[in-house]
Amino acid sequence: METQKIIYALAISCFVLFSCNKKQVKKSPLEANKEKVVLSISGMTCEMGCAKKIETKLSNKKGVLDAKVNFKDSIAKIEYDKSIASEKDLMAFVNSIAGGKLYKSSIVSCKAKKKCKKDCCKAKKKCKKDCKKACCTIKKSK
Repeated sequence: METQKIIYALAISCFVLFSCNKKQVKKSPLEANKEKVVLSISGMTCEMGCAKKIETKLSNKKGVLDAKVNFKDSIAKIEYDKSIASEKDLMAFVNSIAGGKLYKSSIVSCKAKKKCKKDCCKAKKKCKKDCKKACCTIKKSK
C-alpha cells in the first residue's frame, strides 16, 4: 500500500512538472508573432449593441489574442498572431459583420500618430479642424 502511494505521488509530480514546461515553450513562439493594429470603425450606433458585438466577434476570431472596441472614439485596438491573421484579414472581418452592410473599418496609422506633434494627435485628445495628419483625417471622414 505504501509503495502504491509513492508511485501515485511520483506520477502526479511528473505530470505537473512536464505540463508546466510545455506551456512555457508554447508562449515563446507566440510572442515573436504578436502584432497590434488600431482600426477606425464607422457605422457603430451604440456601445452595448454595436461595439460589444464587434469586440466579441473579434475576440472569438482565430488568431486574435485581444480586442478592445471603444465606441466613443470609434476605434478597435487588436492584438493578434501575425502567423494566423493579418491587418487586411481583420479589416475584412469587421466589414463583414452584420452582413457587410453596417460597419466599415480602416487602419489608423500608428506611425503618423508618433510623428505628429500637434495636440490633436496626442493620446486622449480630440482632433482639431486644422489637423491634416492621418490619425485625425480618418476620424473626420466618418
